[in-house]
Amino acid sequence: MKKLLSLLIILLLFGSFSNLTAFENPSSAVRYKIMIDFGTDMTDPLFSDYSLREYIKERMHQRLPDYYYTDGEDANVVISIGLLTISGENFNYKYISALNMLVTSYLHNPMNKMVLLTEDREEAAKSKIRDYIDRWILEYSALIYKSYSR
Repeated sequence: MKKLLSLLIILLLFGSFSNLTAFENPSSAVRYKIMIDFGTDMTDPLFSDYSLREYIKERMHQRLPDYYYTDGEDANVVISIGLLTISGENFNYKYISALNMLVTSYLHNPMNKMVLLTEDREEAAKSKIRDYIDRWILEYSALIYKSYSR
């Protein structure tokens, strides 16, 4: 009985110490990569590559905090954003934007969303694009949590 009690105490101590020394293993985390396509001239009148990438990273961090951003080829998830904005006075609207978001991964089926937006003011056009990206990332996070909760 005494041996069993001492063995139980040793196991409890070992479990406590292993929990204290445990650390997150980033190599096993889900990593996502963001690819942005602004069309043939690689520019957009509304966003720069950096500003759109930072917005998507911020939203992904809020919606899926256990996902990590990477620039490398070790990504489990690839988020491809295509944004093509035509700006000018020749149209009924000053900004006409085609926005596409494709999320691909070997972990789940692809998710593809597309919309055509029209707006007269720059800030309103930016706001609509951000809203759609946020909505789609929220939809993607709901898909992930729903598929992993089963």
